[in-house]
Amino acid sequence: MRERTRNHTLVRAVLLASLAFAALTALLIVPDTASAHRFGVDSVNNGQIRYEDYTRFGDAREFGVKEWNKLGSITIR
Repeated sequence: MRERTRNHTLVRAVLLASLAFAALTALLIVPDTASAHRFGVDSVNNGQIRYEDYTRFGDAREFGVKEWNKLGSITIR
């Protein structure tokens, strides 16, 4: 019985260490949302935001663009 308890403890410790390692690795590998700006690569060119649209939501996007443009000039920080 003692050997079984020791095995469970070892398995639990290995699983926790693996989970901690996976979480740390994910934090280091997954870039944050502003990483493109850090490397000088982004979608803004001369004050215009560039994008491509290949979805079924084109009508909704067009509506959003029209509403956005009604706001006039705004500052994005």
